[in-house]
Amino acid sequence: MVSLHFLFFVFILNNIGGARPAKILMVFDKPGTSHYNDAVDIALQLYDRGHNITFLVPRVHQDDITVKEHLDTFSFIFTHFQKEDVDFFQASDKTITKWESLEMFMMPYRVILFVAEMYSNLTVDLLTDTRMSDEIATTQFDFVLFEGSFVWYHSLMRTLKIPYGVLTTSADISTSNIWFNAPSDCVTLPNILLEVVTVDLTSFAWRTRNCVGAAVGYMFYHVLVESHVASGTAEYSEEVRVGPITSFGQADVWLANVDFSTDITRPYLPATCLVGGLSIEDTNTLDQEYQRIINESGEHGILVVTMGTVVQAVSQEKTDKMAAAFARLPQTVVWKETSPRPTITANNIIIKPWIPQKALFANPKTRAVLFHGGNNGAFEALYCGLPIIAVPIYADQFDVSYRISSSGMGLTLDHNQMTDESLYQTITEVINNPRYRERAQHLSAVYRHNPSPAKERAAFWIEYVLRHGGNKLRKARISQMGFIEKNMIDVYLTLAFLLVVFLYFMKKIIVGLLRTLFKVVTETKM
Repeated sequence: MVSLHFLFFVFILNNIGGARPAKILMVFDKPGTSHYNDAVDIALQLYDRGHNITFLVPRVHQDDITVKEHLDTFSFIFTHFQKEDVDFFQASDKTITKWESLEMFMMPYRVILFVAEMYSNLTVDLLTDTRMSDEIATTQFDFVLFEGSFVWYHSLMRTLKIPYGVLTTSADISTSNIWFNAPSDCVTLPNILLEVVTVDLTSFAWRTRNCVGAAVGYMFYHVLVESHVASGTAEYSEEVRVGPITSFGQADVWLANVDFSTDITRPYLPATCLVGGLSIEDTNTLDQEYQRIINESGEHGILVVTMGTVVQAVSQEKTDKMAAAFARLPQTVVWKETSPRPTITANNIIIKPWIPQKALFANPKTRAVLFHGGNNGAFEALYCGLPIIAVPIYADQFDVSYRISSSGMGLTLDHNQMTDESLYQTITEVINNPRYRERAQHLSAVYRHNPSPAKERAAFWIEYVLRHGGNKLRKARISQMGFIEKNMIDVYLTLAFLLVVFLYFMKKIIVGLLRTLFKVVTETKM
């Protein structure tokens, strides 16, 4: 017979040790990318705490190596997204070489409309995937976490009617604060892809440019995307008809992959948790080959070069220019293989299809890192106190590069204008000028002064929502308001009306007094 003491002990473990095992759905449909890897880092943390994790990914990725390596750990539900849809997202990423806000403003309306319609079509595809819906309904998930940029998944959140969270996998922008229902100020919060390194944030030109960019982003998401998705899903139910921007604000928790050590200071709501650096790990182990490379580099050390996992936009000409610049350096260059490979490589250049990036970053003989501006790489360099040379290629890489460069950790080069001479001079400046390393080490100390690692903080807040059945006390009430109430339009119109009435009667009174005064003066003179 089981003793009462044993049962009491089990009860204590279940109720004090953490949240009870839950079924969690992770919606990240680009396996192999840094965004997907961030979700995996959180999922592994939750799995270690006893939760059951399921990933929702397109069927075209079911044979991906990043999916196969976790088949024993996670469950998977595959959607019927066509390969053309997935290829469009990847191709559109590579097409955008520098998507700044003013350039976005000048894009043809039909292109923007096409993207909005695509979001709507993908939403309808999800709602009509009955096989996927039945599998999700049968599992009865307790919580859903999905990537913020995948707006077509918001309809799925509405149909499940369970607590959900959003993970933003790149630096936040002024429009993000509107999504969070947090205060948004164009004076201090840069919009996406606006350079903040060499400009005066208080200048009239920058504030005007930032305001225009924020307005374009607001119109795109709130007018086009919101209306298209809402109209495309209207036939299903009133819950689904709510657009994605409304769903953003109603999320139970926002996990933002940013940190105050490098980001612009901004107001956040209580439901927002900063989890910048999800990919960071303490690892210093190098195999014999890389340890030999480190030892043979001598007093000059090494330069680590990595251009990410999905970047294919580096041309042969640019690759050769990079190799020519590296050949002039006294450092040994450890270069993660790029496509295409450089035509000629010097003796100090070592190209590998894979490199132990985190361990190389942590090695004291690493002098700097040259990378594409990926958010994960930026945080790994920050954690190790490494100065950076950023060469962004597309999408939010510009945004990440500008922000971390503006913090004083390094310099950013324009990929389109880069020459072998400019690259050589930039690398030499960052490595030889001690202020970049000193600044990087200072910010590293600031970042490390967190009570717990980013992935543990993310898991904590997800379990917080699970334990309390939501996060109502931390949600902003503004998320429950309509457009008129949220923007105080009715209040402003009422005040304007009262002001007009007040001015009207004041005019009447003043005119009446003047007439009376004129009449009295006239009668006195007579």
